[in-house]
Amino acid sequence: EAGLGEACVTVYDTRPEVHDALTATPGSLVETLRGLDNLVALARERPELQVRVNTLLCASNASGLHATLRDLGARGVRRFLVAEVLLSEPFDEAVEHGRVVEIVRAVVADPALAHVTLHWRGLPLCLLSEVPGADVEAHEIDTALIDAEAEDAYFAEFFRNFTHVEACESCAEKQRCVGLQTRYVERFGAEHVVVMTDGGRSPVRIAERRGRHCFQLEPTALDSISDRQRHLHFLGTG
Repeated sequence: EAGLGEACVTVYDTRPEVHDALTATPGSLVETLRGLDNLVALARERPELQVRVNTLLCASNASGLHATLRDLGARGVRRFLVAEVLLSEPFDEAVEHGRVVEIVRAVVADPALAHVTLHWRGLPLCLLSEVPGADVEAHEIDTALIDAEAEDAYFAEFFRNFTHVEACESCAEKQRCVGLQTRYVERFGAEHVVVMTDGGRSPVRIAERRGRHCFQLEPTALDSISDRQRHLHFLGTG
């Protein structure tokens, strides 16, 4: 009645020991699922309300991600966003990209998940280019969470987490892809990166966002961080 159109709930894993460890809050999975079930039930009564589950793909939950998606799909969730974790010194749980591709292939091919909408965010855009049915999004930042005076410094720091390797230089998607996380390359290397040509399949999708200002990151001019419009595409508001 107040106009709520979308509700997003974060579930890291449907195994309590994994979810609760990542939230550092014992019992948080039980409470989260109780609230999620209430939202799903409400959405059945109010079709205008969309419920989406967000999760991160990290070392702690990679082995159970497929099962988590199946469990939540069985609870009535129809929309998912899975994002690669942004690596940092306090949280350095990278998942080797070969393993990521295996997970995505299994999820996309699973008949039990054929009825859901699932987006993979933040991965190098070439990574899933050969996985039919995998919808990939570039990184996105909700600028409502950032103080306007701090935006330049924030984006500059964000892009320092990424690098374009040699194979990226001739890739057709370079202007829309931030590349690989530097911490990932230092640990696993970048031999798996492939060059996407203009005639190849592009997996990039721009997700619809309602009621907020968002930027789709486009690193076309990282030497000019203050000129945000040259590497950020404004998605607009609903």
